[in-house]
Amino acid sequence: MKICTVERSFKNTRYRILFSDDNYYLLDMNQSYWSIFFPFLFWIFPNKVYKISSEIAESLRVPTKLLEGIDKKYNLITVLSFILMGILPVIGRWMSDNIIDFFNINSSTNINIFILVLLFIFCITLNLYLNNLLKKKININYDKLNFYTLYLKPISFKNEVKTTLLHIFIILMLVIMSGGYILTGNLFILFTAFILFYIFLSWNKINLSKDNKCYIKSIK
Repeated sequence: MKICTVERSFKNTRYRILFSDDNYYLLDMNQSYWSIFFPFLFWIFPNKVYKISSEIAESLRVPTKLLEGIDKKYNLITVLSFILMGILPVIGRWMSDNIIDFFNINSSTNINIFILVLLFIFCITLNLYLNNLLKKKININYDKLNFYTLYLKPISFKNEVKTTLLHIFIILMLVIMSGGYILTGNLFILFTAFILFYIFLSWNKINLSKDNKCYIKSIK
């Protein structure tokens, strides 16, 4: 296996720039929808990449001055996420006793299920629309590029364990919030479920966000 350098695309979370053996490749993080539901599949199934010139890579990469700030934000988000996992039950209990009842509405279970399904459809549509905007923003003619299929492996599984635990936590909270809204019709719980579902749909983009290197298992 060869070591590959990974860079993030400037103001575009959908793409990563890979560098190996003096060649640059462009990786679309959204090419498989299975990785949205199971992010670890990103490391199991092959990924399609496009070979790009050094000039294109230079125009897409994040300016060096901004990289340090991005890494600090990533570390802060990770720490806050684990803190949130610990204090969220306490916050939920406090809100249930003081605030959350204010957002209750009188509606049947069937109506609540219908509204929840509509909200999830809207969230999926919004996610697809924003991803399409990111694809147009890259402004590259793929028809003129050669593409390859490769397998990627993480340098360290430490970050993958963290992201997997957070992903499981988000899924559990999403199930709890969805069930809570169906039973209570509470608008605050519905809004929380919307936020969690959107994060869930975008979670696959967190792969290759921290480590700046990975292994290339094979190229075809």
